[in-house]
Amino acid sequence: GADAFNTDNVRLFSGGGDIIMRGTGSRVTNIGAGILLRDGVGINSGTGRIIMDARGSSWVGLENAPWDGNKVSTITSAAAGGTAISIYGSSESSGGVFMANRSGFNSAAGYRILATGSGGISITGRSNTQNAVYIGGAQIHALSGAINIDGGLRTLELFSSKIGGLTSD
Repeated sequence: GADAFNTDNVRLFSGGGDIIMRGTGSRVTNIGAGILLRDGVGINSGTGRIIMDARGSSWVGLENAPWDGNKVSTITSAAAGGTAISIYGSSESSGGVFMANRSGFNSAAGYRILATGSGGISITGRSNTQNAVYIGGAQIHALSGAINIDGGLRTLELFSSKIGGLTSD
């Protein structure tokens, strides 16, 4: 349901099982995002996969945009082969996937997406009206898997981020 729980400082750890998150925003509430991750969220599936599927209505599909730069949000999977971390967001009236470090838009310290096994990372956004994918202030790293960022027919905006292998600096 809408606003089901506050996501500040939440930790999800599966110990090796998959973590699947699905959400659909409501036009009735003031938060129309399908999935909204706040400050200091930690999601770690061990060797399992992470699947995030978000459908927004009056806001973005998926938002990972911490306000407090001291509380870094991290999504981590050590899955082998294929796609270790899959992030999908769509919206009828806003951006598909919005990920930014709100406490310092020009800093790459707001959140991390890490594939520490041989699996890759897929970030896909779909929007009818705005940027499909907006990534700023991010660290997105895969040890040896592919990193695919797909905005479809809409704009893909990247800035002040570090994207590449785990040894990138």
